[in-house]
Amino acid sequence: MKRCLRISLFLLITGLSLSVQGQDIPIDTWRYHLSYQRARLVTGGEGAIFCAAENGLFAVIDSELRLISKNEGLSNVAPGAITYDASSETLIVGYANSVIDFVSPNGVVVVDDLSELDFGVPTGVNEMTVSNQTLYAGTDFGVIAITLEDKSLTQIFSEIGPEGATVAVHDLIVQGDSIYAMGDFGILVGDLGDNLLDFNNWLLIEESGLEGMARFNQQVLTYRGRNLYTVDLADNSLSRLVSVPFDIVDVADQGSQIYILGARSLRLWSNTSNEIVTIELQHEAREVLPSGDDLWIADVRSGLIRKTGNTEERIIPNGPAADDITHIKFENDLYAFYAHAPGESLIDSSGYSSFRDQRWVNDTIPGFYNISDVGTLNGEILLSSNGFGVMNRTASTVLALELPDDADVPALLTRDDGTWVLVYD
Repeated sequence: MKRCLRISLFLLITGLSLSVQGQDIPIDTWRYHLSYQRARLVTGGEGAIFCAAENGLFAVIDSELRLISKNEGLSNVAPGAITYDASSETLIVGYANSVIDFVSPNGVVVVDDLSELDFGVPTGVNEMTVSNQTLYAGTDFGVIAITLEDKSLTQIFSEIGPEGATVAVHDLIVQGDSIYAMGDFGILVGDLGDNLLDFNNWLLIEESGLEGMARFNQQVLTYRGRNLYTVDLADNSLSRLVSVPFDIVDVADQGSQIYILGARSLRLWSNTSNEIVTIELQHEAREVLPSGDDLWIADVRSGLIRKTGNTEERIIPNGPAADDITHIKFENDLYAFYAHAPGESLIDSSGYSSFRDQRWVNDTIPGFYNISDVGTLNGEILLSSNGFGVMNRTASTVLALELPDDADVPALLTRDDGTWVLVYD
């Protein structure tokens, strides 16, 4: 089933007006307040970069930052996979409930055919790629094919594993006339000209622990741990191409070069040169996208990072520090907190957030974590915490209260006659 929605998000792709940072909220309407710091996915091309955070999606269109949310017609706020087809100017977004959004200059088309089917397994969309005007998606129940022209679901390859088992596909590549599907079973390879509904027409390369795939020089690569391999169909095996001194989280090619990404390292490798360049990152990277002279890195701690030569820019739309807010309070401004429940031994270093003048301001305090509540006394801001006492934030001093060691203070209340604190010991 397809639902076509004609709304302002369409103008995102063409570079016209959308939901712009700082725009006033009309009366009787809602606006999502999402955190964009935990970036996980990045896709796009020259002049159009799209980034999916844990619970939000945004774009950089011709250097202008734009938000994309359910207010603009998306089906959900938590993308499981994204890809961009430059030829049709279509951003494609897949979700854990198997729904797929197609966002183009002509509108948003929502394909939800699969949500009505029962495969007996989860139905999440894990990876997507476009080839010959067809979207191929790797899902928790196999591979599907959808035509870009009319958004028709044309194929469902679900029972393609060993002995016809239903398999979850975590990564997917189309190379020439072949389709490669990777999962816990290894890699399945099929010829798109064959009847791929028959599992006997899929070649299985049995390998455990594979974490992703990439293209390079008409070859398909896969990686596991610190090793990058080529997929060799001649003898149904993997051949190690290169090893790196870190665990690989993503691989992307640009011409004769490969960018090999680790959580805190980026290595540039080429099979035409012995020169290897390694860049140390101070972040926690998840995906890399080369585009022109820029490298775009999705990072779960620092948002979207653009590296151009020796310069680095963090791109994070305004929002709270995280989405897992455990408490909000209005104390002159609106405050949001992320501390874990009292009694838990976990440490939350997200700090706290305040919303004023239509913008979020995020504050972290080194050594003062698990911030749980706020109050004001005589014009000064007091902050409570689970395990780190009570701080006068205005004076940047921890108050000398007679509290048990490591006591949790999940709440405080300030009044004209003093301050009340709730102690959990």
